[in-house]
Amino acid sequence: MKLFSWIAFTLLLIQNAPQNPSPTSLDGIVVSFGTNVPIANSQVELRREGPISMNAVVVPPGATAAQAEIILRGGLPPGINLPVANPTLSTMTTSGDGRFSFRNIPPGEYRVYATRGTSYIPGEYGQRSPVGTGIPLTLAAGQVVSNIRVSMTPTASMSGRIVDADGDPVADARVNALRVAYQEGERVLLNAKTALTDDRVEYRLSALPPGQYYVASRPFEGRSSRSYGAAATSRFGGAQGADAPLVTLRTTDSGAVVEETWRSIFYPSATEARSAQTVLLRPGENQRGIDINLGGSETPAWRVRGTVSNGDTGLAVSGVTVRLLPRYQLTPSVIMPSSVTDNTGRFDVAGVLSGSYSMVLTASPGLSGYTAIDVGNSNVEGLQLIVTKGIDIPYTATMQNGAMDPAVIGRLRFTLDRRPIVAGQPTGAVVTTAGWPGLPPPSENPANTPVVNGRNGGNGGYML
Repeated sequence: MKLFSWIAFTLLLIQNAPQNPSPTSLDGIVVSFGTNVPIANSQVELRREGPISMNAVVVPPGATAAQAEIILRGGLPPGINLPVANPTLSTMTTSGDGRFSFRNIPPGEYRVYATRGTSYIPGEYGQRSPVGTGIPLTLAAGQVVSNIRVSMTPTASMSGRIVDADGDPVADARVNALRVAYQEGERVLLNAKTALTDDRVEYRLSALPPGQYYVASRPFEGRSSRSYGAAATSRFGGAQGADAPLVTLRTTDSGAVVEETWRSIFYPSATEARSAQTVLLRPGENQRGIDINLGGSETPAWRVRGTVSNGDTGLAVSGVTVRLLPRYQLTPSVIMPSSVTDNTGRFDVAGVLSGSYSMVLTASPGLSGYTAIDVGNSNVEGLQLIVTKGIDIPYTATMQNGAMDPAVIGRLRFTLDRRPIVAGQPTGAVVTTAGWPGLPPPSENPANTPVVNGRNGGNGGYML
């Protein structure tokens, strides 16, 4: 009897459920940015903006009584629709005249995107520049929206040769196309694309969005560099990479042996971005002859030496990773000299350029340290550093209207982002120098531990 009553109640709900809002339709055309030239065979995506909100719980047609019971007892609140039998089409390919059309779209807010291989930058409805963001499109019930325009911009490229101080071509030199960006108000250079000179000692950076670029190069040496894969075309994109320094030994005319490392040279032959010349790429343009002379790339390599001890016990600590992160990063990649302490707590960091650094020390279990140093035109000797347990960061958390639920607050998670920001694992194959500890983790997630007085503190917090 109970089963019969439940089936009858289920059928009544199905009969009395409000109908779905009338679907809408959308059609338009994909064109080359700033023109009326259509782009055929491009992929257009209709992406829902925000959560889907409907009017009632609806059981899909053909559902059995048992399935209806499961659906209606599933904890779904009123006003939420389940997916219907025929899902809305979300992607399609434009026809020969660049047109596309979507039908039976549930009402809501959407974004429309278009892509086509590497010959065009991805486009979005409503964007005002080739690399700008678009705007959402609101579709009301029963509305027919026609002739919207989505624009894509042809990509650009640049090519050239890399030579040394004597004018001889340099094989396997790495070349970066760099764009200016701002991170927390600081001007940085982000890597947009990377290439190596080929067997003809030429390079070509392709599939680039139009705009202003710095171009930089430095010798590539597989034993001490992390290689970069070619990224897909992107409107935004870009990241900072990180390398171990390449250290070489050179014998002077007097017989002395000196250590040198290699820094990036900016087009056409500048050692700093501030004095470099930018390259302007227009849509679809291929700039040739962007040659770079690596004369002056060799520079003295300094060492930073010292010891690390435990701040609580005063004893030397072995196995501590010591990393030097440049504090000013208007460079194509972060050169991160690193070392690990020996059994006596001593470290010797090679390949350091003149400049300001953040020294980050990491040890186990749960020991860390930090200091800032300036390196001039000589080695830095005799540093005495300590590592200690992480600090606690106390805080008080309340819910809306001043309420506090310890069960909820106890599940809060915090992420501390490390500065400076580097790319971490690059795409493509990875090659590292033997002994180079690599990059530090990009962030830390300290434990969230409630204390007696109702305040919470993060045990094992990250030292900044």
